[in-house]
Amino acid sequence: MAIRLLDMKIFALVLAFVVTLLPVGVDASRSGISSAAIQWTDFETAVENNKNDPKPFFIDMYTDWCGWCSKMDMSTFASADVVEFVSENFHAVKFNPEKEESIAYRGKVYERKDYPQFKRAYNELAVSLMGSNMSFPTIVILSKKEVKMGTIPGFQVAEVLIAKAKALAKI
Repeated sequence: MAIRLLDMKIFALVLAFVVTLLPVGVDASRSGISSAAIQWTDFETAVENNKNDPKPFFIDMYTDWCGWCSKMDMSTFASADVVEFVSENFHAVKFNPEKEESIAYRGKVYERKDYPQFKRAYNELAVSLMGSNMSFPTIVILSKKEVKMGTIPGFQVAEVLIAKAKALAKI
């Protein structure tokens, strides 16, 4: 009987803990979190889209293991201001330099290859765009003529990211 009472108390405590973790009717519009999302595409699709809709490129260089990349996805890229800014002004690209896929661009095929200086394998285009500074997350800004304007390395909060991207893209 004592064990059963103890089990019920533990159950009640666990239940109370779980209930406190449930979301409490947060109004997304007031929290700054957007119910919309950035419509990310791959690099080759963005280049193709740029032919009919010339805009600068906003390239999110990330990896699957990068904790700060995930944090940016959940916070900065979920910000209503960032969603609106990126969606209106850029071709938004998600680019994982560690993926196996080759990328055809400007008559060359960029492939994943080993880089002893980084002790990892990366896509050659990513290394070229990032200027051999392979830290994640990094945002690469290209002009609408597909010329590199600069990079924004590291985790960024929404307001800072927008300001830096505006300056690099000359928006």
